[in-house]
Amino acid sequence: MKRKLAVILCAMIVGGVFAALGGCKTAASDEAQKESGENPMTSDEPISKSEKEKEEPPRTPDSAGSSDVREAVNSFSAQLFKTRYESDNDKGNKLISPFSVYTALSMLDNGAGGETEKEITDVLSGYFDPYVNGGVACYGEYKPVSLSAINSYFDEYLSGLYDEGVEPSMMMSDSIWAIRNGEVRFKENYFEICGNYYKAELFSEPLNNRTVDKINAWTSGKTSNMIPKIIDGSSVNKDMTAVLLNAVAFNGKWEKEYPSDAVSEREFNNYDGSKSTVKFMRSQEANYLNDGHAVGFVKFYKGKKSDEDPGGADASRSSSNVQYDKPRYAFAALLPNEDIGIDEYIKTYFGSETFSNALNNAENSKVNAYLPKFKFDCSYELKDDLYKIGIRKAFDPLQANFEKMTDSNFFVNEVVHKTYIEVDEKGTKAAAATSVITRFVTSAYDPRKTYTVVLDRPFLFTIYDLEEKIPIFIGTVMTEN
Repeated sequence: MKRKLAVILCAMIVGGVFAALGGCKTAASDEAQKESGENPMTSDEPISKSEKEKEEPPRTPDSAGSSDVREAVNSFSAQLFKTRYESDNDKGNKLISPFSVYTALSMLDNGAGGETEKEITDVLSGYFDPYVNGGVACYGEYKPVSLSAINSYFDEYLSGLYDEGVEPSMMMSDSIWAIRNGEVRFKENYFEICGNYYKAELFSEPLNNRTVDKINAWTSGKTSNMIPKIIDGSSVNKDMTAVLLNAVAFNGKWEKEYPSDAVSEREFNNYDGSKSTVKFMRSQEANYLNDGHAVGFVKFYKGKKSDEDPGGADASRSSSNVQYDKPRYAFAALLPNEDIGIDEYIKTYFGSETFSNALNNAENSKVNAYLPKFKFDCSYELKDDLYKIGIRKAFDPLQANFEKMTDSNFFVNEVVHKTYIEVDEKGTKAAAATSVITRFVTSAYDPRKTYTVVLDRPFLFTIYDLEEKIPIFIGTVMTEN
């Protein structure tokens, strides 16, 4: 009889100034330790690197491989966002974390084999089915990114993140929960890979409501309580065998916060033609974006606190004497031209290099920028979207192959993605969670130029990692109610 494996991956979290990062809540109990059986994992500690690996010299970043993975992440991000946007008949506000979904699929891919692995790896490499939904291969020749390169990229990426308590804080956490089932045996190598490259904590738990509570508590703790629940009783049945979780938390304040007198009411022209009076935040920025079809601006989050003398040359960067390094993260907005509209812009002009090109070609000019305060949440079922861009066999109970995870047969049954974002005077707070459930079978501006960008109609935005040159979140503001 076909069995069920539930793989749930909690995705990217972005926390604003008001969101304190929660600590990790250990989910495994003493009872779990005693009952861990033969599942190859710990019940309360993350797996450590193998003794063989400890004896090897430290890995050095593979520049070429990292570049390929970054390019692939950008391609995947654009295609997933476009597919989700075009698939959704509800033209309300939208937000996804494609980097979160990419991370989740990367962990899943390590357990796949045969054609299932090839399809997932192709999509992670930026190759999409050319016959469905207009997807096209992103490269001139077929040269997929290897899974080992993707794993190495995440190993380096995680090592380069700021520690908790450092401003800004960017944390990624992973865990794998093996549900004890006498008929299921996982392959230890799979968990070692996830532990070594994705720093995954490994737990062994019985299948009951207490385990569900522990999983949700782990998720809530890793997301500053912004996502209090990732699974419920309806997601669990006797065939469930594992849960994979990924959480990322970002806590960033604006480099230049908005004073109270910079907030005023203006009209926002909603997607459906109605108008709403909302609070806009006014600032003067120094990076103007114009790709010929949309205009916009960049607003930076504070960089990491510097160890330099607070009386140094960069003291003007902060209203206090605390010094900050160059910003790593930025908020970038693109407002389609009035004769184009957001639907046409995303369908015709938005692609894998839209944000990177816009940021790379930013004009150093004064921008009178008007950003509306907004907050909203979204919930998506991504199974059909992933199917459209080329992941097929993973969803087919007769063809799915996850032999590198277990000898048991299972297939992906559901992919749910939930997000939340709030943008205000102090900074940005956002969260995303991805649930994959499977069944068994900057610089000075030119003072001569001044632009004005008022985001008073539907616009596109990203929270962007300037160092990695990848979008962490992509969204649209379609309506303000």
